[in-house]
Amino acid sequence: LQCSIIALPLFLFLNRSSFAGWKCQVQDSSVNDVDYFSFLFSTLTGFSKEELTSLQSIKGKPHISQTQLSPVHLYLTDLDQFLHHWAVTEVVCHSLSTIPSRSQCFDILQNGICKYLVGLAVIPDSTAGSVLCAMSKLLDQACILSENLHKFLASCCYSLLYFLLTLDKEDAEHARKRDMLWGSCISVLALVPRVFRLMLQSLQVSRACREELPVIGQLLRLLMQHGQLRSHMVTSELLVQQIVKDIMTLKSGEVQEQWLTDLHYCFNIYLATHPQGPGAISTEY
Repeated sequence: LQCSIIALPLFLFLNRSSFAGWKCQVQDSSVNDVDYFSFLFSTLTGFSKEELTSLQSIKGKPHISQTQLSPVHLYLTDLDQFLHHWAVTEVVCHSLSTIPSRSQCFDILQNGICKYLVGLAVIPDSTAGSVLCAMSKLLDQACILSENLHKFLASCCYSLLYFLLTLDKEDAEHARKRDMLWGSCISVLALVPRVFRLMLQSLQVSRACREELPVIGQLLRLLMQHGQLRSHMVTSELLVQQIVKDIMTLKSGEVQEQWLTDLHYCFNIYLATHPQGPGAISTEY
């Protein structure tokens, strides 16, 4: 009910644009297309330009989740703010999905993301999730993503997945974000193979701190087991093998921790079900 109350005024606003497809316009009540998309983008980001700028100076826990392997650091919103933002995002995504000119809509959204979000060091978790959600709803074969957007989406995906995999079990507030953020990440990774591959390429074991290695291992294990990503994993098989080999090499000679045992076991099953080609890397670790 609360989400419906939040969403109703927004729904009415969005449907007063010519893009919404209404055949009858009430005089002086329509919204021009520039205002429509400007409002749309500011709604998706959930933060004004000034607010995003002020976030760039915030550092460290408990407000920031960051990893050495992604340029995108996450500002962790409180749960009420996150849920409000997500409810509004779902209404916006629904309205966008009804627009006939999907590719034009996507291009405008892409330009906004590249202009106002790409390059920021700190982005709210709800903003990153909302952008991924919108991308997954709008993407089709006619949409052409720029390389900057590919890289940004890949960074957002890893930052969000890292955040989710490092959540304290006792952190009930942030845990309620899990399904929404995880689903948005997986949807984009499944829809855009280039984003998936760029995220894998960012997992450079040599750059990661030792505390991050278990997170990388857990993420790889989950990706190997995810049905939606199976074809992408096969396409990127050599890259996956190299990452696993780098982890095993770095941890060789040490007492094998449970996460490493789990990764090794899952990887061996993965190899058994995906026969290696002639260019495969040796898997004798």
